[in-house]
Amino acid sequence: MHVGVSEIVVTPPVGIILGGYSARKEPSCGVHDDLHVRSFCFVDKREVFLLVVCEVLGLPLSFVGETRAKIARTIPIDPQNVLIVATHTHSGPDLPTFMRENLEREWLTVFSNQIVGSVLVAWNNLSEACLKYSLGSVSGIGVNRRNPATGLVDNDVNVLVIEDKNKVKRGVIFNYACHPVVLGPDNLLITADYPGFTSMALKKVYDNNLCAAFTLGACGDVNTGHSADLSAIGEKISGRTFERAQSLGYKLAGEVVKEVESSKEIEDKLKVKHLMVNLPLRKLPSLEEAEKRLSFWLGRLEEMEHDIPSLLEEEGQIKKEIVYAEVERDLAKEIKRRKAQKEVKTELHVVVLGDVALVFLPGEVFVEIGIDIKKMSPFENTIVITMANDYFGYLPARETFLEGGYEVVASPFEENAAETIEQAIEKAFEDVQD
Repeated sequence: MHVGVSEIVVTPPVGIILGGYSARKEPSCGVHDDLHVRSFCFVDKREVFLLVVCEVLGLPLSFVGETRAKIARTIPIDPQNVLIVATHTHSGPDLPTFMRENLEREWLTVFSNQIVGSVLVAWNNLSEACLKYSLGSVSGIGVNRRNPATGLVDNDVNVLVIEDKNKVKRGVIFNYACHPVVLGPDNLLITADYPGFTSMALKKVYDNNLCAAFTLGACGDVNTGHSADLSAIGEKISGRTFERAQSLGYKLAGEVVKEVESSKEIEDKLKVKHLMVNLPLRKLPSLEEAEKRLSFWLGRLEEMEHDIPSLLEEEGQIKKEIVYAEVERDLAKEIKRRKAQKEVKTELHVVVLGDVALVFLPGEVFVEIGIDIKKMSPFENTIVITMANDYFGYLPARETFLEGGYEVVASPFEENAAETIEQAIEKAFEDVQD
C-alpha cells in the first residue's frame, strides 16, 4: 500500500466566534495553540481512501460535500471515499450546524481551500508504507457526565501507525472517546484542547515532522468530568485550565507511545463502504410554543433578580430551563425552515484496513452506541470515529430518552435513531467482509 500524509496550520484569525458553548458570548481574543488539518491518503491496487482530520467543532454535510467536490477535481478519487472528520474542540471556530447556517462564511471558503491544499500535499508525497495497529487503554480522562459514578465509558485507545520502508514513522492516528472540553465557556483563546497536547507530545517523542492526528470515539455522554447542564449555563467549574488540558493530553500521549512501540503490522488491504441513512426527527413544539416557553422562563429569571435574597439553587434551575428552551426554539426554527420534514439524510462509512474496521459516524454519538458497534463487529479490531462528514448534535442511546437531560433535549432525533444507525452498520459489515 502507498500512503501520503500532510499537516498544515489552519488557525483562523483572532476575533472569530468560537463554537461549542451557548454561554460564551464574546469572540476569540487570542491563540493558545494552533489548529491543524491533517490528511492521510491511502492507495492500494483498486481503491483510494482519504481521511482528513480537522481541529474544529464540527462540519456540516453541505460543507463536506462542497469540499469533496473540490478534492475530486484535484486528485483522482471517488468523492464518497473522502472522509472529513472534526476533533470537536470547543475552543475552535463556530461552523454551520443543524441549527446554525450562516456563520463565518468568508473564513469557511478559506478553510475549505486549505483542506484541499492539505490533501494535495498528501497526494504528492505518496510512497510505499507499512501500516501497524495496536489497542491500548487509559483511565482517568473520560467520565460519563450523565452518571459519573457508574455510567459507561470507553477507555480504549486505538492507534494506527504509518511507517515508510525505512521504518521511519510518518503518521499516527489515535482514537479515544472523550469530549475535548477541558477549556470551558470562559476561555476565549483558540486551542485544540487536550488532544492538541497529545499531538504535540508525540512530535517531541518521535519527530517534529510526524503527522499525529486525534479522532474522536463515541462520547456524546462522556467528557473530562463536569456537568453539561452547569457548563451550558456558564457556571464556573474548577479544573478547566490549560494546565489540566496539558496533563490529560500528556497522559493520553503516554498510552499512545506505548501502543506505537508495541504495534503489529496489519494486512495490506483496503475496502471502503459508503451508505446513506434517514434518521427520524422527533416531534417538537411549534416555533410559537417554543418561543412562549422561553419567554416564560426569561420572565421568571427577571423576577428572581428582584427577590431579596434570591435562592441560588432555584436561579440555577431557571437558567437551565432557559438553556433548554433556547435549544428547543432553535430546533423548532430549523424544522420550520426545513418545511416540517420528518427525517434527516446523512451518511455512514465502514473502511477496512487489513483486519481493522474503521466505522465513521456523524454527530455526537453516545458511548453505549459505540460499544454496541464494537461488539457486533465481525472484525478482530474496530475503531469507531464520530463527528464524521456531518454534524447535527447529539445521537443518544434509546434508554436515555426516558432520563431526559441536556443531551436529550438538544437532540433533534427520535429515540430509535441509534438503532437505525446500528442496523445500517451491521449490514455494512456484511458487505465489506470477504
